[in-house]
Amino acid sequence: MRFRLKFWQREKQENRLSLQFKTVKYQDLENETNLIEKIKDGEIHGLLVKNVLTSDQINGLINGIKNVGLEEQYKINSGLTIFPEAFSLIDQLSQHNAEKAAAFFANATKFWEQSESNFGFNFPEYLYRIISAINGGHQVQPVDGYKKNTFYTPATFKIISNQNGELKAHCGNYFYNEFDFFYGHLEKHSMVKNQLSYFFMLQKPIAGGELVVYNLGWDDVKIRLKNDTVLEDENGKTYDLLDENQVERVIINPEPGDLVLFSGGQIWHKVDFVQGSVDRITLGGFLSVDRRNEKDFFIWS
Repeated sequence: MRFRLKFWQREKQENRLSLQFKTVKYQDLENETNLIEKIKDGEIHGLLVKNVLTSDQINGLINGIKNVGLEEQYKINSGLTIFPEAFSLIDQLSQHNAEKAAAFFANATKFWEQSESNFGFNFPEYLYRIISAINGGHQVQPVDGYKKNTFYTPATFKIISNQNGELKAHCGNYFYNEFDFFYGHLEKHSMVKNQLSYFFMLQKPIAGGELVVYNLGWDDVKIRLKNDTVLEDENGKTYDLLDENQVERVIINPEPGDLVLFSGGQIWHKVDFVQGSVDRITLGGFLSVDRRNEKDFFIWS
């Protein structure tokens, strides 16, 4: 994805960004033009689109989780469960074996083919339509798997509990070399670096669980040090993410039904600790530009 230089030109010597998130009501999307293009151009760094999912759709997705067997859910740690299998998990479980990976893609394809019966509506088709509207009507489609008529999952459920549940500070580009097996495959279709991240909030915790976006970009800060709370740039300067006086941040706190879409490939971010007895449940993934025209998008998770 070819972001304009101005995306990262505010006080570059201090590795600082001027983070701008735009809030839009779902019913007003038709009055907005090329919002994703504005993210690519650096006019904004992310979107909070209000009330994209109806209460019936939210309830359908949450209730449908009950139909997902425990054998299909993957407990990443004591506080995080995901399904269907995201690319990073498939990368590990397949052991870089194409046949094993193909089986995971087949499972993901079957999972979403049952969307209407499990969730009460065709979530993938609804998702593609929403993202296309945000992207000026350009096409959005899933990435082909290793075999015919199979696909990467377009979205993954993430359930974060209060049992040490968080997503540590990261950005998409940080994992590019770690998951080279799948990124290599994705690169055949799209420009994976600087991908966009998106998620729908389905259930908010009692407290915590906010998306924290830091004013630090991957182009200048690439090293994550001990405890995953300190970053270091190429000159050896460190940034303590726990120090609000040193590292500015924007807190995004969506309500159930809201969609968040932002430059998660470039900008360092995390999900704060979940507090209370209510889990944080989201459904999301990533967007990367189609190499063929740099207008359409592939969607994957």
